[in-house]
Formats: sequence, structure tokens, C-alpha cells
Amino acid sequence: MGGTLAVTIREENGKEHRMSRWTNPTPYFINNIDLVKKSQEHLKQYLQTWYDMRKDFETHKEEWEAIKEKYKENALQHDPFENNMTPCYAPYPFLAPQCYGLVVVDMQKNKILSMQEYTAYGIIHAVSAKCDLGQDGKNSYWKQNNNGKNQAYCLREFFEAGRIKRISTGNGNQKGLKKIEEIKSPGELFIYIQTRFPDNNPNSSARFELDISPFEILEFDENSKGATEMRKKIEELDFKINDEERTMWEDWIRECKENEGK
Repeated sequence: MGGTLAVTIREENGKEHRMSRWTNPTPYFINNIDLVKKSQEHLKQYLQTWYDMRKDFETHKEEWEAIKEKYKENALQHDPFENNMTPCYAPYPFLAPQCYGLVVVDMQKNKILSMQEYTAYGIIHAVSAKCDLGQDGKNSYWKQNNNGKNQAYCLREFFEAGRIKRISTGNGNQKGLKKIEEIKSPGELFIYIQTRFPDNNPNSSARFELDISPFEILEFDENSKGATEMRKKIEELDFKINDEERTMWEDWIRECKENEGK
């Protein structure tokens, strides 16, 4: 499923991109060897959708205001935008959590801050990789699909770079799982995933833990305490939170506390 997630990226030169994005693309952006390499092309590809929506929004902004005034709650049925997701994301340039939470990728200080429960970063689940594998045994899964690299493709690149730390279960246990050092080639990795993780196997919860250094992943619980700690860390990293964003943070924390009290 997925939904809206606030994402902020700071480049090595200090330039910031404060966005609201769909949750689904974030694992492919973060669990990607190109992020480890700080590839400008990889960054550009992820940012392009956002800036296309921003441009679409700015182009039709006055027209959109008139439509909202005329059609009220039915305005979306008459929106003037070329991209159907523009009214959802384009006018949201804030460094503050939204809906599913917030992810901050700091390419300057090599930190990834995550407060969301949609997915985990720094790991690729065996079942996710298996879903992307070709069924013909011809390594077709090593190719990129129309949406870019799938999880199997990303996993292969980490394998070839020697950047898979271990195969484990969610609690870190490696019992019953092959050690990554015993897998000698991408072909062996293909066979291992295809044959070792049938749907009825309890080890289907296994995951490949990635070495994404120089980045360090810092995870925060999606509650009032976690949000308070994340905001503090963001400010320690020298991000500037303006008054409007601070109000959004306070609203988020207050709503968390209200839900915790139920």
C-alpha cells in the first residue's frame, strides 16, 4: 500500500530538498549502492519527480486557487494539473513529519534519520528479493525494470561490492541460514533465494543486512518520545527548523501524546 512520507535530503554541498513523497520509492533510493557512492545521477533521478510536480503546481497555482474557490470539496475532480499527484505533494516543502512520518538523508554528515513504520532501511528482505526474481532461471532479474532497480537488482550490486554483512532473521539470529561468505557468485545467490525461501518456510522472514557506510542509520520510534528525539538530532546536525515547521512538529508530538493516552 504505502502513503505520504516527508523526506528531506541534504547534499554534500549543503543544498537541501524538503519534500513530501510516496513511501514506495524510498527503499529503492536508500537501499541502493548508488546512494553509497553518492551518485549525482541517482539523486537527480529521485528528485526529478518532485521538481516536476513543483513546476506543475507553480504553473497552475492561480488556476487551482480559483477552482478550489468554485468547487470547494469537489475541487480535485476539476484540478488543472498534468501530474495527478501534484495537488497531494507539490505544495509541501517542510522539514517536519507527515502521515507515515519523516526520513532525512544527510549526505553531508552521512546520517539517515528514519521515523516511519512503512519499511526498514539498510536491509533487503529475502521475500522482497524473491518477488523480483525472474522465474525462467536465466538471470533476467539482474536487469533493471522500467521503474529503475528492483530489490533483487540492488541486492546483487551490494553482493558484488562485498557489502552484504550477513543473512539473518529479524532478531539477528543466523540459525539455519547460509553465511553470506559461502555464496560465491551472483548465480549462487539467485539459486539460494529461489530455493531457500518458499512462502511456507519460517526463514522467509530472513533478511540481507547491508553495509551502507559511510552512512549511519538512526531510527526513531513513531511516538512523542521518538519525534522529540528526532527533532533534537535534526537540529544537532545543523538543519534549521522555521516557525511554521516547529508548529508542525508540536502538532505531531501533541497528536502522538493524545493517541498514547487512549
